[in-house]
Amino acid sequence: MPESYLEDKDLSEEEKSVIRMLYYENRLLLEDVADLLGPMEAMRSYTLKESIDREPEQIPEPADIPIPSDEEFYDEEVPDEVLDEVTDDED
Repeated sequence: MPESYLEDKDLSEEEKSVIRMLYYENRLLLEDVADLLGPMEAMRSYTLKESIDREPEQIPEPADIPIPSDEEFYDEEVPDEVLDEVTDDED
């Protein structure tokens, strides 16, 4: 069996892209992708498809901490201990 499927098939980038798209749309089987593009490209396509199809992880609700208004946030002076931490980090 040849080492490089792509060289033997001599597919253009556009043709490879169409093959991948057909797989992502469930119109082509993974085995067909492996036959056309090789096992490594099939595995890459499989991994990408799995990440696309996966449900987004649940985003946790923000903590129930009141958010200060712009005036409160920007008008307060920065406490000395925060300033000390910032200057310590720069050293």
